[in-house]
Amino acid sequence: MIRRGSRPHSLLTSAYLQMFQFGDKRLVTAKYGPRKGQQREVGEYALHIQCKWRIRGPSGIVVGSNDRFYQPGPDPHAEGEVDEDGSPRVSRCEERLVPWLEAGPYLVEAVSADAVGGLVLSLARGFVLEAFPVDSLDSEEWRIFQPATERPHFVVSGDGIDDAPSD
Repeated sequence: MIRRGSRPHSLLTSAYLQMFQFGDKRLVTAKYGPRKGQQREVGEYALHIQCKWRIRGPSGIVVGSNDRFYQPGPDPHAEGEVDEDGSPRVSRCEERLVPWLEAGPYLVEAVSADAVGGLVLSLARGFVLEAFPVDSLDSEEWRIFQPATERPHFVVSGDGIDDAPSD
């Protein structure tokens, strides 16, 4: 599991999947896919969230999963370049999340979960990363794993918890 004292340090967004990296950075060589054989930097742990999520702090919500549907800048409803699914090419999510990460570090102080698959990472300086499933489907909601290892993934879905084999 994500250890107390780990810090989020990188992110990647892909469609409805938000990815965070935590802990010490290390170089690994990709074993599969289009980047096979190439080196990339990963964290000690990865958190992939497919359900709704948000980061809140002392002044309110910093960024949330729905921000990916809004344009960056002073008018989030302005027209701009969009992908095939209608979401902005560069979104309010990236506009707010990248500077927030750069202003860190935000060390993990506590980790908790609830009975319906919600996840709460309490971070330093009064910030909280929350993932909260909002449907009754049996699809994956979030997972925690150690990238580029053979260790099982801890997966939470509408069906409960699963220790899935690594990909």
